[in-house]
Amino acid sequence: MRAFSYERAKSPAEAAKAVAGIEGAKFLAGGTNLLDLM
Repeated sequence: MRAFSYERAKSPAEAAKAVAGIEGAKFLAGGTNLLDLM
């Protein structure tokens, strides 16, 4: 399994701030394929 960190933002601005400056950070919506990505 790949190492990952989960952050739940309450607003788009908070989401943008959470990933700012983190190389390779991605947004994932839906979660239907979350287990496939691990």
